[in-house]
Order: sequence, then structure tokens, then C-alpha cells
Amino acid sequence: MERRVEKHLVRLMVDRSGDVQHAFRWEDEKALLELIRMGKPEWIESVLKKHRADYQQTMGDVRFSSDRQRESNYLLVSALTLFCRAAIEGGLPETLAFSMMESYIYCADRYPGDYFLDALYAFAEGVAERRAQSGTEDPQVRKIRNYILNNLNNPITLESIAAHMRLSPSRCSHLFREKTGVTIHRFLERERIAASFAYLAYSDRPISWISEYLTFSSPSHFASVFRKYAGMTPTEWRRKNRITDMSGSEPHIFPERKEN
Repeated sequence: MERRVEKHLVRLMVDRSGDVQHAFRWEDEKALLELIRMGKPEWIESVLKKHRADYQQTMGDVRFSSDRQRESNYLLVSALTLFCRAAIEGGLPETLAFSMMESYIYCADRYPGDYFLDALYAFAEGVAERRAQSGTEDPQVRKIRNYILNNLNNPITLESIAAHMRLSPSRCSHLFREKTGVTIHRFLERERIAASFAYLAYSDRPISWISEYLTFSSPSHFASVFRKYAGMTPTEWRRKNRITDMSGSEPHIFPERKEN
């Protein structure tokens, strides 16, 4: 049995070896990933312009499955993996990057379409926004912020942040509030609620799972904090904002949140 499968795979590779092409040369793929790392979405068009026709033609020729949409999803997942890693290397918080990747996969699985270019720009723009924000921040505040954003799905306390910063808890708390105008606790709450938006809008994850993943003590605690920032419960927000049709719209990973 294994022998027959192996022979089938070898024959399949031989049959396709003369037909399958890459959409981009490796040098161009590296250039696109580097633009994500640098946070330069405005430069993407210049790279794509040279190869847009080749991209459209060769993507139509590449066949990994008899099902066209499944084939498109295979290619998208491969691209998203590279985009996600490049964005993290560029400074996008891991929790946000992985949430974006999962959201695009969810949309592609349920609402057929080509999300490649949208995802490419979204990751580059995400890095650009973080870099612009970091460029005007006090270095110590930026370090606190990045620690929080990279650990939204882990337990975080003032003591753990202070230990990471090698400062006393009181100094750490005072510094952050003095420079940002908000407390560490409030910033942490707000960012966890922001992270929950993507899961509520773009995934089938139960609210209890989202609550536990973002380390709220219970679903009721999550609902209480969520209402404070969004003005409604997670269930109400999901009912109102759940993505059911992606045609004619661009995925917006984190909808605007209510600021108090």
C-alpha cells in the first residue's frame, strides 16, 4: 500500500514538474517579507507592479488540489505563515499577529475570495503603526507596552512587569501613568478587550474559550470588563459585528473600540 502511494506521488510530481511555476521569484518574495518587517506598505505596490500579470497568470496555473477554493486556501495559509513571522520580527506583538492570521484563515474558509494582497498590506500596516507609536514613546514605557502586548494570553501582574523592567512596582506604575495618562491595569484591560474583537467577529471560538485564553478569571468577569469598553456584552457585540459576508469589504481585524 505504502509503495503504491509513493509511486503515485512521484508520478504526480513528475507530471507537474514542467507546469508549476512560482508566482514570484525568491528575491521578490524576500523583498515583500522585508517590507512587512520594515513596516513599509507604501512600497509594496512598486514590487507588485512588476509582477502583477505574472502573479495572476501563474496563480491560475498552480494546482495542488482539484478544488479551486481549497487550493487557494492552501496557498493563503502558506503566505500567512510567512507574513505573520515577518511581522513579529518587525515588532508586531505575537498575540496580535497570530490573531490576525487566524482571522484571515477563518474568513477564507467561510467566505471564498483572494485575501493574499489584503493580508500582505494589513501585516505591513500593523508593523508601521506599532513603529510609529514606538518612535514617540519613552524607551521604558515602550518596553512595558511591548511586554504587555506580547503576553496578553499569559498572566500579567504589576510585579511581573516590574521584574521584567528591573524596577520597583511603584516606580513602574508611576512611570507608565505619568507618560501615557493611563494606568498599567487599564491599558492591559483595554488591549485584552481589543484582542477579543477578532475572535468574536471572525471565529467560532466560544466566549468561554476567549475569556480563558485572554486570562480573565471567568466568562462573567470577561463580560463585565468587555461591557465597560464596548458598551455591550461579548454576545451582543458578536451578534452585531459577526462577519457573515466578506464580498466588497476588507477584513478589519480590530474594529474601533470604545474608549472610556
